[in-house]
Amino acid sequence: MRFSIARRCITPDEPVMQCGFAARTRLSEGVHDDLFATMLLLEDDKRETAALVSLDVLYADRAFAKEVRAALRTQSGLKRVILSYTHTHGPVTLHGWTTSTGDNDGFPWNSQAAIA
Repeated sequence: MRFSIARRCITPDEPVMQCGFAARTRLSEGVHDDLFATMLLLEDDKRETAALVSLDVLYADRAFAKEVRAALRTQSGLKRVILSYTHTHGPVTLHGWTTSTGDNDGFPWNSQAAIA
């Protein structure tokens, strides 16, 4: 069996409305800890591969997961991908749900950033 690990910083460059803080009405201030996308790629003796992907976000919906899986399949042929989210309240919600007030429509983070 072989494996590889990759990690990429996904901390927003701009202040954002943070997810899960319904009473908070202002943008984030500074960065306490960076956010990351981490992938563990496993390959067995038959050259079958699988990826375990962890994103430092609160939540993402099934549509987002489907986009990430499709992009990984297109770009690298990966058919087996498991996504997990660390449930941190630091970043914005990527898709489908937020309890923050404010607007993150201009936030340039999406599934393509997750797999880059």
